[in-house]
Amino acid sequence: MSMLGQRYNISIPAANILFIDQPAGTGYSYAKSLEGSLTSDTLSARQTYDFLRKWLIDHPKYLENPLYLFGESYAGIILPLIVNEVYN
Repeated sequence: MSMLGQRYNISIPAANILFIDQPAGTGYSYAKSLEGSLTSDTLSARQTYDFLRKWLIDHPKYLENPLYLFGESYAGIILPLIVNEVYN
């Protein structure tokens, strides 16, 4: 049997999803200064990790939940760097 397949009998009563637009200036995100919009892949990953850490400290009820990180397009470059920050 293939590892990938459709599952029809899944019951998920609720999910908590946090969407992050990064780096600053993409999507609905913005920077308050020119310096805040200057970034690199490594800096962007670190900023995203710092945000996640601070957000979880401010919302401790989510600390016990599993963490899944997803992205699309250029996130294929940034996401492994973010995962590395979380792992370390």
